[in-house]
This record gives sequence, C-alpha cells and structure tokens, in this order.
Amino acid sequence: MRNKREFLSPLHWLKILSDLWLNTIWGQLFIQQILLQIAAFHSYHDVIFVNLSSQEDYDQIWKKWRFLPHFLLPMINVRGFVHDDRTKDAVLTSLYQVLQSRFQEADQKKRTFLLKS
Repeated sequence: MRNKREFLSPLHWLKILSDLWLNTIWGQLFIQQILLQIAAFHSYHDVIFVNLSSQEDYDQIWKKWRFLPHFLLPMINVRGFVHDDRTKDAVLTSLYQVLQSRFQEADQKKRTFLLKS
C-alpha cells in the first residue's frame, strides 16, 4: 500500500500518464483530450505547445494538429513539432535560445530589484 504523500505526488501521476500514453490508444486519446481542453480554454498567446514524437506518430496522429495556433512558436516563427533531425535542430535550438533569454531577463530583473532595495 502506498502512502498518501506518494499517491498525490506529481511524479506518481506523470508515471501513470506516461504508461497510458505508451501502452494504449485510450492514453493517446486522453492526452489529446487534455490538449484540446487547454487549447479551448487558454489563448495561444498564453500557452505554447511543443510536441516531441516519432515520424510515424507525427504522420498518424499529430499532423492534423499542426494548424492549431498553440503549436506556433511566434518568437521564432516555426511550428512546435519535433519529429525528425531537421525539425529537432530548428525547433529545440530556437526554443533553448528563447528560454535562455527569458532566464537572463528574469535574472536581470531580480538584480535590479535587489539593487533598488
């Protein structure tokens, strides 16, 4: 029997979701349903999706999702789908640069705040 703290931990649920995703079509439908709900209730300005999948999964499942504006990375003007080496280099390198610039801006704001105090 698992204790309550372990049962409620995010890692516990992440493992369950990943098992569902990898093993059943129901898991894939569940993940797609969650993404559709997030896309329906949140603006594409607020939420950005990046999908990492194999070429086969992209062709079978995710290709029809490419028109959803939540998969567009506006700061680098590419779609957030990584399914082969070419897209891996383009998307992940650009995403890494965007994240690094955001971390630097946040760090700079923190330093400015500490200097003013």
